[in-house]
This record gives sequence, structure tokens and C-alpha cells, in this order.
Amino acid sequence: MWLDDLQSDLLDNTALAAIINTRLKPAPLGQGATLPAVTFTVIGRVREYEHEGYAGLQQVRVQFDCWAETNDDGESGVYQAQTLADALVDAVEALPLWRAFIDSDRPDYEPETGYYRRIVDALLWVEE
Repeated sequence: MWLDDLQSDLLDNTALAAIINTRLKPAPLGQGATLPAVTFTVIGRVREYEHEGYAGLQQVRVQFDCWAETNDDGESGVYQAQTLADALVDAVEALPLWRAFIDSDRPDYEPETGYYRRIVDALLWVEE
């Protein structure tokens, strides 16, 4: 499945792997997780149509959550989000993706866990 391939390709990105090692997984993060880490979930998809019918593409919205214990160093959610965006652009060349765009990027703090999170919504056009 393309999502497994995307996960693998993102982990092959040396800049991202230098930050999160192999801690890229489907949501949720889970208690006691080692940080920094990135979780992801598909939050929507739309099939693309042309005049002749189905175009063989899906527009998929994937939410990436970049988790960190602090918001002010090289492992911060902000830095992870920037590196993740670069890795997504590289993944377009290696996978059956037409395009990848960052739709939104917003900060969050979870007082219950003390974790900082950067929420990155990406729009991916996936060939079927």
C-alpha cells in the first residue's frame, strides 16, 4: 500500500531519520513514547474525476504530528515539521505520488503529557 511505502521512504530520508530515528508510526503516540517522534493518520480522501470518469488519482489528507519534549532546539516540532516537508517533496519522486503540499502547520502543547506537538496537514495526490 502507498502509505506503507510513504512511511518507509520518509524513514529513508537521512535528515528526518537523524531527528526521529525510526519513530514514525501511525497514530496514536502512546504513553511513555520516546521523543522526538512523528505519528500520522489519514483524515480524508477524495477521488479525482475528469470528463471521462475516474482519473486514477486520489487527493489524500494526511495529518502528521511532530512530537517533542521542548520547542526550542533541533529536535523541536517546528524543526521536525520543516524536515518532514522536505522529505515529502523527496518522496514524490520515489513513490506513486503526483504532488505533496503542506496545507497547514500549527503548534500545540499538551499540558497532560508536557509534550509539544506540531500538527502538519499534508495534501497528497496518490496514483492508484
